[in-house]
Amino acid sequence: MGAIVAKAAFLPPPCGYQNEDVTSWVRTTSGEVVPLKLVSPAAASLDPSQSWFLLWSHGNAEDLSSSRHLAQVFADELRLTVALYDYCGYGLATGKPREDGLYSYALTLQNVLKRHCECRSIDAVLQHLLDNGAKLDHIFLYGKSVGSVPTVRLAMNRKFAGVVLVSALASGARVVFPNSNSSVLDRVFGPNLSRVCRVQSPLLILHGTDDTVIPCHHSRLLAKRVADERNSKKDNCAVVLHTIEGADHNDIESTYFQLYFDFIKNFISQRKC
Repeated sequence: MGAIVAKAAFLPPPCGYQNEDVTSWVRTTSGEVVPLKLVSPAAASLDPSQSWFLLWSHGNAEDLSSSRHLAQVFADELRLTVALYDYCGYGLATGKPREDGLYSYALTLQNVLKRHCECRSIDAVLQHLLDNGAKLDHIFLYGKSVGSVPTVRLAMNRKFAGVVLVSALASGARVVFPNSNSSVLDRVFGPNLSRVCRVQSPLLILHGTDDTVIPCHHSRLLAKRVADERNSKKDNCAVVLHTIEGADHNDIESTYFQLYFDFIKNFISQRKC
């Protein structure tokens, strides 16, 4: 069963970038090599004493090149450095696509943000930022579609500046078997629904109402699970769900860009104050 869901979930596209587009190469604990692209503001005028990062986990049928232009907009407008990376078997990353590969890469990237200056010299501003060291409470996580899986897993029991989930899945099984509400099947692949309640950071969830790949009710389930958990513990940590009327899975960042971006900008800006 796990192999069936994984096959449906992972569809790496043809690689859209070259070696020279990569900022650094990261080796995971299991030995695969992962490309890392750091995208900083064009003006490069960040205060190195206030280092902010957005760790970006892209969607399916994408590689890091698919997000680099959007990442530049985020970097310029939000004044932070966006860390793009690829999953095992995507782009120039070695290995084969699998769920545990998503986790190991996200964890490795969390560490590399702290010590990237030891790996490769980059532009002066970014060098100053990394010399001061990335901190968990200055890192935002972003996960789109299948990228919500490593994002939720990484955010469990850690306090980040904030977590953004876009078109997230409740579980891989519920994508493949839309009528399923089995907690057993939910644990086969991408068990966001059972894990999201352990996210300790402020949480923003965005989803298009007309999503034909991962229906909007996936995000409603996630938001309710977190809200119920936090209410039971009298935890005031924010969880916000915004649905974007008319948006589908693959046009939420383009056709509906302004609304999508404004929600994220407001969420991040409020937490950088």
